[in-house]
Amino acid sequence: MEGILLWFLERRCGCGAVFWKTVASNRFALWSVDLPRRGGECAAEGGVGLQRLLGGAHLAEVLAGGGGEIGTSVAIRDIDLIYGCGVASCSIAHRFGSLDLVPLSCLSHLGICSLFTSKKQRAFTLVELLVVIAIIGILVGLLLPAVQAAREAARRMQCSNNMKQLGLAMHNYHDVYLKFPPGGLEVGGYQIGWPGRIFDFIEEGNRLDTMNGMAPDALVKLWPYRYTTAPHNGGDPIFADPMPSFACPSSPLGDTVNASSYAGVQHGTLHYRANAGSVNYDMVNVATSSRDYSTSGVIYPTSKTKFAHITDGTSTTLLVGECSDRQGWTDSMLSSWGGIQPWTWGYYYYGAGAGFLQLDNKNLQYPINFEGTTTTNATAYRSAHPGGAQFSFCDGSARFLTETMDMLELDAMATRARGEVVTTP
Repeated sequence: MEGILLWFLERRCGCGAVFWKTVASNRFALWSVDLPRRGGECAAEGGVGLQRLLGGAHLAEVLAGGGGEIGTSVAIRDIDLIYGCGVASCSIAHRFGSLDLVPLSCLSHLGICSLFTSKKQRAFTLVELLVVIAIIGILVGLLLPAVQAAREAARRMQCSNNMKQLGLAMHNYHDVYLKFPPGGLEVGGYQIGWPGRIFDFIEEGNRLDTMNGMAPDALVKLWPYRYTTAPHNGGDPIFADPMPSFACPSSPLGDTVNASSYAGVQHGTLHYRANAGSVNYDMVNVATSSRDYSTSGVIYPTSKTKFAHITDGTSTTLLVGECSDRQGWTDSMLSSWGGIQPWTWGYYYYGAGAGFLQLDNKNLQYPINFEGTTTTNATAYRSAHPGGAQFSFCDGSARFLTETMDMLELDAMATRARGEVVTTP
């Protein structure tokens, strides 16, 4: 059978269709060609191309006599123009004696011209790639601060939870012993302070039992900060392991700290210091001024404070404050007795009339996050939290106090019975 073969390669999807026109009957048939993938070309069914070609006004006229399905024949009215291209002018006609489909590889040798040419998929240009990278960089730059802020908010919440747990433990201690733990006893040596006395109330009773197994009444007999030999055993894991309840998760200093150079080991750090009172009231002055201490607070050397003694109100009186950052400190200040110390050393008693060295309780003299030099007993409350530090109050609540708060108001919070009127955050 003699006829005219017309071949079109659809521009967008790369699918091919063979249009056959028989001379005798002047009929028009559509056949599909599966195209192999070559470079940017894609294999697809001719029907896809048909559906898109059907959108042309002239094809609608050509296919007016049939349904347009693949393999069906329709009457030809006008094939001079298809999508605005003349058939004759494009030289796409060629005669064959069979209806067999011609392989795509043979088309170039048959003088057949495609009305639509396939377009290869091009790769990203360097400029486009750089633009995408720049956009991603900007998005990451915008996202990182938000992620860091969210992480800090979580760490601050954990620190606040530590403060609440310490406040609750102090309350439970008071329920049992009818007073808050002391900030020091008149017992010489490198003694463990109030942190060891609340072990039973922060689910660390086993730790205290182990210590008492090393020496009866361990809290006044063991000096793990100073010695690694028995019975002190400063290198034992019960002293060396971190204590999460005593460490602020935001602190860049970590959860362990060096014990004395004599011991040569690290112990669990203590980032929370009890409130001994204000340096402006009820000071016990001794020959060496660095050993002076206040008795106007709640936990101070030889204290026996009860709830009844806190007449200023438990919700406005500081119990424990945060000291967990070294900003503004030199290395020597950080490692000094007034710097960050482990929970294994709470105080040092110099003897009658000679005063105390206060490690786990402090006199309030400086504003929050003060970066200057201080005396050992008056280390400023400080933290890595932006803008202030966490505090536990005598009512068991935990609150964040800002570094810009009025110093007179902070000083009033440090005293338990001065009669000040305080507005708390």
